[in-house]
Amino acid sequence: MKKYLPQLFLLVGVVFCTFFSRLLISPLLLTVSTDLEISFTRATSLFLLTSVGYVVSLFFSGFISARITHHWTIVLATVITSLSLAVIGVSETVIWLSAGFVLLGMGPGLYPASGIPMITSLVGLKHLGKGVAVVDTGINFAFILTPLAAAVFLPIMSWRLLFLIGSGFVGLVAVINARYGQAGHFRGTPPDYHNLRIIFRNRAFWVVTCWIGLLSAATIGIFAILPSFLVLDRGMDREFINAMVGASRVSGLFVLYAAAWLGDHWERRRLVTMVFLCSGIFTFMLGVTDGSLLFVCVFLQPLFGAAFFPSTFAFLSENVSREHQNVAIALVVGFGNICGVGIFPFLMGLLESAGNARWGFMGLGVLMVASLPLMYFLKSKPIVR
Repeated sequence: MKKYLPQLFLLVGVVFCTFFSRLLISPLLLTVSTDLEISFTRATSLFLLTSVGYVVSLFFSGFISARITHHWTIVLATVITSLSLAVIGVSETVIWLSAGFVLLGMGPGLYPASGIPMITSLVGLKHLGKGVAVVDTGINFAFILTPLAAAVFLPIMSWRLLFLIGSGFVGLVAVINARYGQAGHFRGTPPDYHNLRIIFRNRAFWVVTCWIGLLSAATIGIFAILPSFLVLDRGMDREFINAMVGASRVSGLFVLYAAAWLGDHWERRRLVTMVFLCSGIFTFMLGVTDGSLLFVCVFLQPLFGAAFFPSTFAFLSENVSREHQNVAIALVVGFGNICGVGIFPFLMGLLESAGNARWGFMGLGVLMVASLPLMYFLKSKPIVR
């Protein structure tokens, strides 16, 4: 495993760049909306544009990797991401800004269909879990460092310069991967979408799709809107909030591994019930608490969401045939991005404009808890000890 770490770290850099780029607008949302003289609601619609670009790119990524290999698909993803940040940084009009955010979704959308095959080609199926865990640390570091970077650099430079510096950094990662990346020099297999009817008739697909949509809203969606909510609704200091939100995500570095271990030793239904119930409760409490109790909820709410995804995708794998899993996962991830990362922040923007943002957190928490009975539509393999 150790001999593959340099190549895995290259993929860590790619994952970090794609998530950092998509998350960067979150701590800068109020600054951007003020500078461009657009409403907060219109600013939150940028998340929806990013999600649209992501989903379109996700569904075509398999065809692209089948033509130019997985390696060059990953390089293309980082190049498009770098270009999108540059477009956003120099945008003077809402039209160009919107185009930049569509591109910002299209770049990262190319990664999922090529990332797993590249990791598998490096470490093999035996160590695939470890390889994915190493690469996914890029996601956790992005959640931590994005708001911290905004807290440190926004007081001394413009938001445009932050995006342009980010563009240069992502471009550098693209060059390094193009030059030194040794994995993925083989073509992918185009996805087969002819069996959509079979997937759509599978109840497990709709259950997991519902859960992923809710959890995406509770993790990435809340991360996207929480700094603005705490500043506008609770009157907190912007730099302090960005630092606090970044610090609250440190636990994700450890929870993901603990959840994977528990998923192998606990009955999966019990684990999912505990995680979803706790995540729903703390999401609800974000809308009803104040003061020190609110700070506690800000730190605990993402803790349980991070633990949910491994078991959820395991449920999907157990309930969908092997030949349909790739397409099913693409559809689930796409729906999760549209609902959780696009629609939810936009709806929160509408509620914030009406002075009712608290109801968004409360409603999401209620929906999460209310969705637990859907588990009875799933089958779960027993843990073999």
